[in-house]
Amino acid sequence: MSNIKDPRPLLHEILRRASEGHMPAKAKFWAANALETSESIFDTIDEMEERGVMDVPTEAQVRALNNIHRAACGWLRIDPEEDRTAS
Repeated sequence: MSNIKDPRPLLHEILRRASEGHMPAKAKFWAANALETSESIFDTIDEMEERGVMDVPTEAQVRALNNIHRAACGWLRIDPEEDRTAS
């Protein structure tokens, strides 16, 4: 998928760290909701591809996932451009 930075590995890392007490509960709440949203977007992309919809993913889907990725990087204090888990 072009230009999408998959935030799911980072969200799982936030959930792990928060569960271990290394991050605030607010981070766990945010990551859980962001993970649900990300999964929903990827499910929609998959469904669109299965139906043969052109121009998948949409600009809005890419933007939403990349925004979640950027925010997750903020929680983890890493540079979004240096994240090697995304692609």
